[in-house]
Amino acid sequence: MTPFTPDEIGDVFPIIEPTINRLYLDFGGYSPEKMRHLLEIQAATLHIADGESFFIAQWSETTCHILAAASLSGHVKDFNQIISDTTSFVKQLGCSKITFTSPREGWGRVASRIGFHVESITYAKEV
Repeated sequence: MTPFTPDEIGDVFPIIEPTINRLYLDFGGYSPEKMRHLLEIQAATLHIADGESFFIAQWSETTCHILAAASLSGHVKDFNQIISDTTSFVKQLGCSKITFTSPREGWGRVASRIGFHVESITYAKEV
């Protein structure tokens, strides 16, 4: 799960760009252009998890915040294994917390089954 370097982003990003665009159009967040920029300036990192999914994260001293995550094939075979692998990886980096936000209500049910709990909910209004 070693992150791709900024030099590698140009080769890898086109593979995930359609998925990033779909996530952006469906749920908001960062556009593909903004996400690529964050990766190129190393404000975020891109990781392949278990060979079948990817995640893009921002890091603080003790927290890995997931900006985007998705299956490369459209369907994850073993979601629990991906979470387990990701958890082990971030622990090795000294992180004690993984966070993510999502406007999808269904994630509340899924997140609680895989060990996440709600810390905050963000509401926003464009003006």
